[in-house]
Amino acid sequence: MGQLDGKVALVTGGSRGIGRTIAQAYLDEGARVVISSRSEANGKEALHSFDAGDRATFLAGDMTVRESVDQVVDGTVAHFGALDILVNNAGGIQTLGTVWDLSDDGWMDTINLNLHATFWATRRALPHMMAKGWGRVLNISSLEGKVGLPMISAYCAAKHAIHGFTKAVAKEVGRAGVTVNCLCPGYIPETDLARNIGADIAPMLGLGSVDDLSAMFAQQSATGRTPTLADCVGPAVLLASDAGASITGVTLSIDGGIAQS
Repeated sequence: MGQLDGKVALVTGGSRGIGRTIAQAYLDEGARVVISSRSEANGKEALHSFDAGDRATFLAGDMTVRESVDQVVDGTVAHFGALDILVNNAGGIQTLGTVWDLSDDGWMDTINLNLHATFWATRRALPHMMAKGWGRVLNISSLEGKVGLPMISAYCAAKHAIHGFTKAVAKEVGRAGVTVNCLCPGYIPETDLARNIGADIAPMLGLGSVDDLSAMFAQQSATGRTPTLADCVGPAVLLASDAGASITGVTLSIDGGIAQS
């Protein structure tokens, strides 16, 4: 038996990277899983790789639009008849640059994708979990939710805010059998975000390449290496399972000891 047998999970931003890795792990543990992203092509490719039959499905959705977020949550319940686990993974860096050059739209695009999407999905999902007396909300943050990095102030602000949101909501729903936690991965070179945004950030930090950026994070870590997607699996499964019932309001770092909190 898997640790998540009989559970229904929704993973936003689940067609690539960390979200896709967590979705696969949940399927391996017996859950039924909905993944969501803006790209239908990426979603279908992910489903093909899962090879999970009718235990996995894809719902297209734009997490920067509240109505779309609501539709994805409601669609999960309509498709599988329940929603037990919500992974708020959709996120990213929309705009790079210094604060004095950052436009209102650039700021809000990043805040919407990271912070508002997490709020909207959690708000929509919680009544289903509370009605059953069991639920898990897992917010995917970042090392930048605990430290600062220049040129991505909006992203840092959104991820820091998600930590406060996680702790507050955990207090609100704990007695209803729902836990709310946050994973904070460090720089994972194998993700699209790290490769694409990292290539742009590196020269802004005076580094020659994205490989130099990876080396910088590895040097800062206690382990001497950057984390991998596989490093996210164990914590994500634990916090979604019965074994994690007494863990809530936690912001768990997966960064090799850089943040040390």
